[in-house]
Amino acid sequence: MNPEEEISEEDLFKTGEGYRNALNGVYRVMAGASLYGRELSYGLLGYIGQEYDKEETGNYGYRNAADYDWKVARTDKIITSVWEDTFNAIANCNNIVANIQKEDSTKFYLREKERKLIWGEALGLRALLHFDMLRLFGASPADDKGEKYVPYVETYPVMFP
Repeated sequence: MNPEEEISEEDLFKTGEGYRNALNGVYRVMAGASLYGRELSYGLLGYIGQEYDKEETGNYGYRNAADYDWKVARTDKIITSVWEDTFNAIANCNNIVANIQKEDSTKFYLREKERKLIWGEALGLRALLHFDMLRLFGASPADDKGEKYVPYVETYPVMFP
């Protein structure tokens, strides 16, 4: 039995509406404060980009980020939430992609057109989120030594050794 707010994956993907709800869930994670609702728009990135006077903020995590001091606990907490929530959204996209590929288009109101639209949207969001992680955590072209900086995850679930 699931808690009241949760729905099983099997029940979620029984209908086209379930797929739309799952995609909406990805957007809700992306709109959260740890992603585009703050940190990836005007929060963390604003301070890294020197858009604000760091002395004017009461958030020491932002002050340290403005100094590119990543190892301070307050800054690390912000960065960790960005990383974790981004890869949570990517996992949700991967779950949609994995399930919708094999679906019968009769589950969807607009049939094959809607099935392909949701599939493409999940693929596009996954690519955007991976790109942003590479933009934030990858090396600049001048510093790139050919290392892997960000995992590109295409499967659901992911099991790391």
